[in-house]
Amino acid sequence: MNTNIRGKRRRLATGHRWGDWFLNAERLLLEYRPNTDEYLDIEAGCEYYIPLQELMSWSGYDRWLAQLRSKTWVTPKLLSDFTAAFDAIFEPEKNLTDWGGMSRSELERRLFRLDKETAAMRHEYAEHVYEEKIAREEDEG
Repeated sequence: MNTNIRGKRRRLATGHRWGDWFLNAERLLLEYRPNTDEYLDIEAGCEYYIPLQELMSWSGYDRWLAQLRSKTWVTPKLLSDFTAAFDAIFEPEKNLTDWGGMSRSELERRLFRLDKETAAMRHEYAEHVYEEKIAREEDEG
């Protein structure tokens, strides 16, 4: 996705962050990963995810906002970060209307999709880092 900052356009890619929410552009997900300093493409670190296809309209955003508000672990900051992610990914004032949203193909065009080789390398590295972390924890425990 392109965002306009000081007249320059940039793309959002996997790993872009809003608080504890991370974009997974390859899988079209918004992932909640608490206490994570760096995005690693491993499913074990994701505690909650939202398919971006379900956020492609105002009604979808409202449904997910209500769902999050019903959770006991959700804080006002988490909701604020969720809204910031929604705004950055969809630019709703420009792209969404009261009666409809954007198509999946439009969403995919807006997001930077890594080529398969790069994605595979990132996933392999993430698995390696995760295995080292588990080994360290086992050694300490």
